[in-house]
Amino acid sequence: MSAHYNLLLSLPLEISLAADNYSVLDFVFNNNSSEPTDFPDHPFFENFNPIDRFHNSYKDFVSGAWKSDFWIQKDPSGNVCNAGINLCLPGNKLEGVWQDTLPLVHWLASMSSAKGAVGIVVAEDFSDDEPMVLIVCDRKLFISASKHEELYNFDDALF
Repeated sequence: MSAHYNLLLSLPLEISLAADNYSVLDFVFNNNSSEPTDFPDHPFFENFNPIDRFHNSYKDFVSGAWKSDFWIQKDPSGNVCNAGINLCLPGNKLEGVWQDTLPLVHWLASMSSAKGAVGIVVAEDFSDDEPMVLIVCDRKLFISASKHEELYNFDDALF
């Protein structure tokens, strides 16, 4: 079993939901805004410590070794036409993946327009650990490991 894992995620967001959660998304992922007065009612935020957001947690990593980006694209008339999240988070212990990272992805999935694979969790070393493919369907997060035929609904881990 590997000691550390990488999360790679590229997740399109529903435009209206991204706009509704703009201040939280910008704060958590871009380090550009002040702390929002309210956070969403989701298990990820029950133990969320703003000091531990990505820009603080990864500040000692080499530039380019990680990525945290919430983005919004506007058309020429200024209307939002696209929104999403891109994450590359290295160095997570398996407990951290299950306790912190996947609950975050679960919250993001609830705002996503994706239908299919959006990311992967892979071991940093060359262990025999199977990658976990992250799949979003109907705004729900599912996890697939190649040894298992069934998808794991992450709702079952939170509730």
